[in-house]
Amino acid sequence: MDCIEFGQFSLQLRPPGLFRHGAPVKLGGRALDILCVLAVARGETVSKNQLLDRVWPGLAVEENNLAVHISALRRELADGMDGQSLLVTVPGRGYRLIGLNEPATAQATPAPLRWDGIPGASIAVLPFENLSTDFRQEYFADGVVEDIITGLARINWLSVIARNSTFTRYCAPPAKSAATSTISISWKTTGFVS
Repeated sequence: MDCIEFGQFSLQLRPPGLFRHGAPVKLGGRALDILCVLAVARGETVSKNQLLDRVWPGLAVEENNLAVHISALRRELADGMDGQSLLVTVPGRGYRLIGLNEPATAQATPAPLRWDGIPGASIAVLPFENLSTDFRQEYFADGVVEDIITGLARINWLSVIARNSTFTRYCAPPAKSAATSTISISWKTTGFVS
């Protein structure tokens, strides 16, 4: 919502600027800030205190300062409207901006296709085999497996079998491996270092 239209006006929020039929309207900075607060409220009443807090944050300001800027806004917004202002006072409550144009609704566009995965999908990363003669490569192989498991765990629809369960099932002696064969796995992956 960078631009709000009302009546014959268009209010640009960032950077702030008011336009009538595309031509810039000269307004003071505080008046423009007040108008932005009222426009963002989309026709809801904004109290004097809310305006003072948002336009002059942390400063002690007399209400007559607000009244001066409201008066200037009314004059500018009533120009060419047969004396009718789009800025109205709600007695005892505050101010509101009327005549806001409804934002144009975008035509329904199909949502982008996205793959949410396979329900119940799981993967096990098996230990990598060390094909080198250097036994120190075992540590490297274990680290690679850990990194792959960590990366796969970030996929929200994929269940990653814990490293210890995978190592126990596939690296254990046959008797212990049979005891853990109830784990259901969609995919297995392995590799090697050399």
